[in-house]
Amino acid sequence: GGFPTGGLLADVLLIALTDTGVPVWALASDTLDGPPGIRESTEGELLGEGRDSRLLPGGRLVVADSSRALAVLFDDPPRAHSPRSGTRAVTLFAVQVGGVPTLFAEEALWSAASALEVP
Repeated sequence: GGFPTGGLLADVLLIALTDTGVPVWALASDTLDGPPGIRESTEGELLGEGRDSRLLPGGRLVVADSSRALAVLFDDPPRAHSPRSGTRAVTLFAVQVGGVPTLFAEEALWSAASALEVP
């Protein structure tokens, strides 16, 4: 299809997007404190860790777990929460927006998860 490879995970996420039109993101499961959800950021909340962290303005929609922001909605997660070499488990998520049938979001997640399963 003319897309350069970005590695297994990046390729799987790209295939899910091109097949369904629904983007799927991945988080390193070992960096999560509970399941991810969507909420507004608080003024000065940190996104990321260490040198790569940045302060968020209040009211920005973020994907967050029970203790912190993991990514700005529709952006890639920062390195602190991104799967990397040696990551053994990932948490996949998609955002279903109005007008997009549930089936499309489910298919995007299913196809990505199926492609990443270890036989």
